[in-house]
Amino acid sequence: MCDASGVAIRAVLGQRHNKTLHPIYYASKTLNGTQMNYTVTEQELFSIVYAFERFQAYLLVSKVIVYADHDVLRYLITKKDAKPRLIRSVGNIMGGSFLFCICADNIIRQCVPEDEVMPIFKDSHDSPLGGHYRGNQTAAKVLECGFYWPSIYQDANQVIKACDQCQRQGSISKRHEMPMNFVMEVEIFDVWGIDFMGPFVSSYGMTYIFVAMDYITKWVEAITFTNN
Repeated sequence: MCDASGVAIRAVLGQRHNKTLHPIYYASKTLNGTQMNYTVTEQELFSIVYAFERFQAYLLVSKVIVYADHDVLRYLITKKDAKPRLIRSVGNIMGGSFLFCICADNIIRQCVPEDEVMPIFKDSHDSPLGGHYRGNQTAAKVLECGFYWPSIYQDANQVIKACDQCQRQGSISKRHEMPMNFVMEVEIFDVWGIDFMGPFVSSYGMTYIFVAMDYITKWVEAITFTNN
């Protein structure tokens, strides 16, 4: 929760449990002369930037929801003629060396450098817990983990197209399915398979074997013969 007045800004870090918000950390800061001249909107946004800088260690790789006492963020996201400085403040919130972005669903997520995109996809898609889901579902899993970059959905679909296991097992249409064959229903000893085997090396004058096997129980009967 963030708030600003004409002389100071304040923020409260909390965690929701069983629909109840439990405060964890309180922070406040007195504005200097330049900051006191900010408009109300700029001071409200400055309080959010301050909160992210102060609570950075608690917010990394976490889903974050910002509460303010007026609808500044949503207003600036939809207002096309807002000041560029305000748009930058809304779109990107700097927290040390990490960049955060307020996405279309008003959830703040950590922006991901290009060299970390594939390791994140590997954990979300290829790992034993990944599940090899489709592109949009994989992208949604990444967003749920608190990561974001502008081309996340396009990249996710490209990863799926390059995944050998997904291409081998996914999107099998009925045209490519094997035809279904009916299973023969029989009782025990109703159907037998028979064969006449030989000649073999003579044993007690016997060189041929007549073999019969029941289809259900696999019971085998064998009878020896001297000739065929």
